[in-house]
Amino acid sequence: MWKWGLRAVRPLGPKMLVISCLEIAHLIIQSSRTLFALGSTLYELITGKEPYDRLSHESVENLFREGVFPGVDGLPLGDLIMGCWVERFRSAREVLKFGEGAYRL
Repeated sequence: MWKWGLRAVRPLGPKMLVISCLEIAHLIIQSSRTLFALGSTLYELITGKEPYDRLSHESVENLFREGVFPGVDGLPLGDLIMGCWVERFRSAREVLKFGEGAYRL
């Protein structure tokens, strides 16, 4: 028996495998969004302003979708912030490992 999340999942054939893969994909997407938000939060904490704070919410979303991010060169944790935005990390643990290695935390 495999455990995933709060419930147990038993392999029951192809249908269950598809459902499990969809659940995993959903969790990966959620994790990606959370890490992206972490990058934006760190940016705001360090700079004192939201990314592209003078643009409309819609304009900011469009820039982010196109992969256009505010400059982070010279910012403390800049590489970590950009890593969150460009999906360099798959988990918070990877973010922490990167930070520990790069910034000697």
